[in-house]
Amino acid sequence: MPETNAERQRFAQLLPFYVNQTLATPESEWIEAYLSSHPEAQHQLKFEQLLHETTQQTVSSVPQAERIAKLLEALHQSRPKPAWYTRWLGIDLGKPGSAKGYRVSLGAPAFAAMLLVIFGQTLWLGITSTDTGSERAAYRSAGVPCQPAAMLRVTFKPNAKNADMMLLLRSVAATVAAGPSETGDLWLLLPQGASAEKVLAELRSNPLIEDAMQIDPPKQTPDCK
Repeated sequence: MPETNAERQRFAQLLPFYVNQTLATPESEWIEAYLSSHPEAQHQLKFEQLLHETTQQTVSSVPQAERIAKLLEALHQSRPKPAWYTRWLGIDLGKPGSAKGYRVSLGAPAFAAMLLVIFGQTLWLGITSTDTGSERAAYRSAGVPCQPAAMLRVTFKPNAKNADMMLLLRSVAATVAAGPSETGDLWLLLPQGASAEKVLAELRSNPLIEDAMQIDPPKQTPDCK
């Protein structure tokens, strides 16, 4: 039976794997049958064996660990450097992962700045909402309604991302009163009228939360009646 181009191409493709003994049994048997029926292909087999032996004997003078390190360094340098704001915020806009198609992870400086802004806003609202002495005297007889806001202590899991943490706190309308501590605890204030039990149930069911509990709120002013 005459040899076809497809057989020659298959022989050339499988021969290197046959020589390094990584070919499956059916393909190895086919190579051996081809060699027995085509003696002129023996010289190609010998050449491939010689090439394989020469390659095996060639040893690089550079250790493998050093070669891998240089390869990783070259790969890292070939990547485009992100903009300064993405490095500061820790935002990676080139990799999908979030609901909008991007993965966002706020770095430690950005998270600290965000907490500072929230705390400053809370302090400013508290200052601007305080009545003056004359206004307080005018309404002193009516008394000040006392509705203490609930306070919670929340511990996030170590693998929780800062951006996801802030989104969760915003969803329950919680304000950061203090923290985070060395153990990662945050003290939260809920808006007046909010159900602490409902918010606790929502937080405890979230996979980002490790622990959540209600604690005593700050002491009220003497004007509370």
